Amino acid sequence: MSKQLWLLRHAKAARPANISDIERPLSKKGKKDAELMGKWMAQQGLIPDCILCSPAKRTMATAKRINLTCNLASDIIFQDYRLYSENLDDLKTALAECKPQSDKVLIIGHNPSLENLLSWLLERPNTLATRDYLHTATLARISINSDWPGLSPHHAKLISITHIEECLI
Repeated sequence: MSKQLWLLRHAKAARPANISDIERPLSKKGKKDAELMGKWMAQQGLIPDCILCSPAKRTMATAKRINLTCNLASDIIFQDYRLYSENLDDLKTALAECKPQSDKVLIIGHNPSLENLLSWLLERPNTLATRDYLHTATLARISINSDWPGLSPHHAKLISITHIEECLI
């Protein structure tokens, strides 16, 4: 039972004054990059069964742009406040609640929590050369040989990490 988990850090966010972190929107570059990542994913046949998304404005905007460019149904996006947390257990719990028939799950979230989840899952976390490998609009793909509730540390294999610069069409 091989499943794939895709971790996407939200696209570049703006930093307007006097706005809370959760309300930060995508920058002009972020909007462009989210659409570019969506087009690249569609070209590669990377179509998720389910998208779990932090409720932050920048992650939801990234999800919606990817959803639109991949021509996906809007009902596959699920907002989950636990994905805004930096707590690794919150991310694992949210992922464990995915439907069993979801073979390809895309999480759109934030650092450092996505990097922490990736390191926790990977069979050989030392394959990640440095910290800060999930820059904005970067997609990590991993293969998992368990169901979502059965995730355990160091049992996943890295398929690829794709930076937005590699998606230029």
